Amino acid sequence: MENKLFKIEKKILDNLTDQEGIIYSEIRVSNNPLTIDELTKRDKFKPVYYDSIMHDDKIIHAEAIFLNTSNFYLYLSREDYNINSYEMKIYYKASDLNEVNFFIMGLKRLKQK
Repeated sequence: MENKLFKIEKKILDNLTDQEGIIYSEIRVSNNPLTIDELTKRDKFKPVYYDSIMHDDKIIHAEAIFLNTSNFYLYLSREDYNINSYEMKIYYKASDLNEVNFFIMGLKRLKQK
């Protein structure tokens, strides 16, 4: 059975390893409060990949990858275009773990609002 989440994960990780010569660490974030549309509007996140469809004159995203200004990657994915929430994985250099923890703590504060 085909995995419908994080469809290009292996390709992305292989590409990062080939480009930078390091292995990226990974954290899967449960109960992610962010959406692709929200991240697209934020200056701290640069989109590097979208998997989308056009429906009723509107672009709907199933997956996206963003590069954060702190140089870690956020990969948002959902199984179906009709699902409102996204699963999230963060790919980061092990030396940046503190920065990633700080980001995750900010997500927790967003969830509590």
